[in-house]
Amino acid sequence: MAKIENEIEYDAICQRIEEFLPMTDDDTPLTDPKLIELRILSELVIEYEEEHCPMRAKISCRTIKSIP
Repeated sequence: MAKIENEIEYDAICQRIEEFLPMTDDDTPLTDPKLIELRILSELVIEYEEEHCPMRAKISCRTIKSIP
């Protein structure tokens, strides 16, 4: 599987995920292309965050960066 290589890719993928969220819900069929892409991108983000943000709290890197 592909891997997020840097923060620029991470940010772009997070933005894409944000675009898909309003287009999917619990009633979206598992075979829907948007849901499939959302799942794949989410898995990439989780893997990146586990490697680059080893905190066990359920906070994304993006949230941490926004804290002053």
